[in-house]
Amino acid sequence: MKYDVTISDFIGLGNASYNYLKWRLSEAKGKEVNINICSLGGYVNCGLRIYELFKEHGNVNVTFTACSASAATLLAMGAKKVTAAKHSLMLIHNASFYIWTSAQMNKEDIDKYIEDLKFSREQLKTLDDVLAAVYADRSGKSIEEVMSAMKKAAWLKPEEALELGIIDAIDDDKAAAEDKKDAINAVAFAGQVTNDMLKELGLPQLPEQQDTVSDEDTKPSLLGRVAAAVKGLAGNKSNSATTNENPKMKTIFKAIGLLLAMTLEMAQDEKHEFTHDELKKIEDDLNAKATEIQNLQNEKKAAEDNVASRDQQIKTLNDEITKLKNDLQAKETQIKNIQEGAAHEEKELEIENETTGLEFANMFK
Repeated sequence: MKYDVTISDFIGLGNASYNYLKWRLSEAKGKEVNINICSLGGYVNCGLRIYELFKEHGNVNVTFTACSASAATLLAMGAKKVTAAKHSLMLIHNASFYIWTSAQMNKEDIDKYIEDLKFSREQLKTLDDVLAAVYADRSGKSIEEVMSAMKKAAWLKPEEALELGIIDAIDDDKAAAEDKKDAINAVAFAGQVTNDMLKELGLPQLPEQQDTVSDEDTKPSLLGRVAAAVKGLAGNKSNSATTNENPKMKTIFKAIGLLLAMTLEMAQDEKHEFTHDELKKIEDDLNAKATEIQNLQNEKKAAEDNVASRDQQIKTLNDEITKLKNDLQAKETQIKNIQEGAAHEEKELEIENETTGLEFANMFK
């Protein structure tokens, strides 16, 4: 099967954005559209919008290859037909929020934080209810059965996904062989999926036993290399309370921004099949940018150290000036005391001379 569209980005960005897919489907109005999905998920609201978009078009066929999870499976429920490659994996799970906190709290702050968490939990329950209804409508299963699978949050083999009812069929070996080139290109575009990447995304680990692929297919991919580079830049988690206090986190955000910018640019023509030379050039360019960022960070650190050194020199000079002023003030006080003492002695001498003169004068009276 030749895919008309490939969805491999974070749902909501690049070739997985609502506007992009709306444009592609509008270009194929009234025609059958075959879509390959190989994405680890993304924004729930975008997943629901694309789900409705597929339903509205009415003639969308989806095939899952490699690993697909979360919102990437949700949007597929709006397709006319959903299939999965023989050696693919799928994941449905309960919704989750990122909760970032690192602060000093009194008991009132803690009470407020607990109330906020309770509210977030209620919001998550509402999301889970909606997601479960989407999967249930597609599969014909009960809400309870679907919620049980979502709560389990385990990677599903095609046979398990078929039994649950979220796919309609499994590609046979012949179809899988025909799809291999497109699937490999999708994986290369999205990045090699590793357990470390899944852990960072808060998704469960892949099953221990996996089917093997050729060495050519397992070469480090763009996102895999970037994820490793970003993880290396991050180092150990900082105890800083805010991002502004964590320069390494700023570097991570810059690297992610570069990655997303490149992904969006490449996604404008998803039919292009990237060769290893092209991917290598992209990786080299990205590595060069990462090096440039690191060099700028080093220059910034050197400048900060230089400023700190100058500040210390200025402080030392100010301390010396203060000491000299204090010494000068002490000398002036000493001189003043000496002058006052000399004046006093001179006055006493004058008085003594006057007294002696009077006594001498009285001797001749």
